[in-house]
Amino acid sequence: MPTNRRTRWVVHWIPLDNIVEPVPADPPDTALPRDRSSSAPLALLCPIDQGYALLVGLGANSRAVLAGDGRQRCLMAPAVSAEERNALRLLDMAAQRDDAHAQVELVARLAGLGVPGRQIAELLAIDVSRACRLGRLADSHGSLKEAVFSRRLSPGHARPLLKMPLFEQARWVERAIQGKWSVETLIGAIAGERRLTASSADNASLARQVGEVLGANVSIEGAQGAGELMVDWFSVEDLKQVLRRLGGGSETQRETILEPRRRTLRIQFQSPDELEDILSGLALAQ
Repeated sequence: MPTNRRTRWVVHWIPLDNIVEPVPADPPDTALPRDRSSSAPLALLCPIDQGYALLVGLGANSRAVLAGDGRQRCLMAPAVSAEERNALRLLDMAAQRDDAHAQVELVARLAGLGVPGRQIAELLAIDVSRACRLGRLADSHGSLKEAVFSRRLSPGHARPLLKMPLFEQARWVERAIQGKWSVETLIGAIAGERRLTASSADNASLARQVGEVLGANVSIEGAQGAGELMVDWFSVEDLKQVLRRLGGGSETQRETILEPRRRTLRIQFQSPDELEDILSGLALAQ
């Protein structure tokens, strides 16, 4: 649907006889009284060759036939295709039947046309805050819109994803669809990844500090407390210096608190002579 952000969304009063699509229904036996006031129902129209087409509002399936001066309070949208007009009317009718997916798609389409959130809320009789929130779907990644509109994801899935950059939205949409995740599972996965990201940032900061003290390149990998500390060294003297610095701290024993388990100190060497130098401090039998 074309977007026209420059449209001036002002209220018009259009003669009911000029609303020719869909075909007007027969007048009811008893008409509802109405005056030309701001409390009159609001509808969204667009121009067509013979007059105006009703897009959203008033049930979007028939012309309103009300007593009064015979005019309809409306907003005027840019011209849209017959297919798009029909899609909007069908969505409006479904939204009035409390179809949540239809309401989300309808709000997104209206926002895509440039209709302000306040007037979307009036057209659909919903809160302005909800209209503005759902309208953000119009600016979301195409895969997220398609997933919600096709009902592969629910509006609940979309809510946390709308806070993300577009490239992140696409990644999470794919994961949620492939995993057939519930809303709760999606929210939990997002929270878990954020914790890992924060842990990685903390590890990188600590590694820089340790590296400055040891005079070596240091990296720390792991999450939730477990992981590996890796220190680069270029000579046996470098290695011995690192081990002396690491072993020169507090003598407090923590193994009584932590459950003992096997871990491995890996020391790489590139020749038999270097291995001999590494082990030179040990009293080994010749």
